[in-house]
Amino acid sequence: MGKTFSHYVNDIRITQAATLLVETDLSVAAVASDCGFENMSYFNRVFLQKKGLQPYKFREMRRETSKI
Repeated sequence: MGKTFSHYVNDIRITQAATLLVETDLSVAAVASDCGFENMSYFNRVFLQKKGLQPYKFREMRRETSKI
């Protein structure tokens, strides 16, 4: 697979977090917690690395594009 176990787990967690951000009105903190991140700064850092946007900006962008 070419990834460490922690990278693989983070990929799964971030994919789930992205889905929750778009499909629910949960706070970013609640999404992070629900996806297994205990630390908000770590969640924000990993999300930014994987998706290229901060979680709240990702939510705003996806919701705006879905309205079109």
